[in-house]
Amino acid sequence: MKKCNMLKKGLLIAFIASSITAVPVSAAPSESFIPQTSGSLDVLNINENVVESEVMTFDEMAAHMAENENISLTEAEKILLGNRNQNSISSSEVSPLAATYRTYTTTLTVATFYKPTLNFYCETSEWGNYRGIVKVLNTTMNRQYLGTSKHFGGTIFVHLESANKIHWIVEGDFYDNGTTTYTLGAEFPLKAGFAGNVNFSISHSENHYKYFYDTGDYMLYRE
Repeated sequence: MKKCNMLKKGLLIAFIASSITAVPVSAAPSESFIPQTSGSLDVLNINENVVESEVMTFDEMAAHMAENENISLTEAEKILLGNRNQNSISSSEVSPLAATYRTYTTTLTVATFYKPTLNFYCETSEWGNYRGIVKVLNTTMNRQYLGTSKHFGGTIFVHLESANKIHWIVEGDFYDNGTTTYTLGAEFPLKAGFAGNVNFSISHSENHYKYFYDTGDYMLYRE
């Protein structure tokens, strides 16, 4: 039975890999972004550091993103569409309106009493109990934790290495006060093999809290 399950998993990964064209990384991190440590998370063995959402439709994901990120429904839909419209979708692509979606969330331990979360909004390919990541559509940071919110200036580097794995790097500074804005890189949405940056800028910053650097791998199935 174990060999059968492993065979099914191997067939799934092969199926997803054949349906998603891998291309060279379009944006690489700067030298300061050289990974120092990394970890692997298996969403089939979920712990307190990783949360996978239930599968969602286009409308459900748009509503979820709008509420979580405090943006309009129209803005959320635009992010999910990824600068596409129904007339620009190739015959090999699934329409965004018919696609499936999930969010993947990991905790960033900035300090003992401050742990914001990193949120990946993804289009997925679902096959029974198995799935693959087709695209990373948006990446955000929820900076609220236990009633405390900090401001962040820095960068999140995201690389969808395959349909099975997201690699990420967070580097920047947290402040007690200020105004934070973030800009999604032009590389988004990220297909398998692509990478991009999410840039956070902070104005009127006061009371430097902490410099932070962290990196990790977000894996659907252990390789």
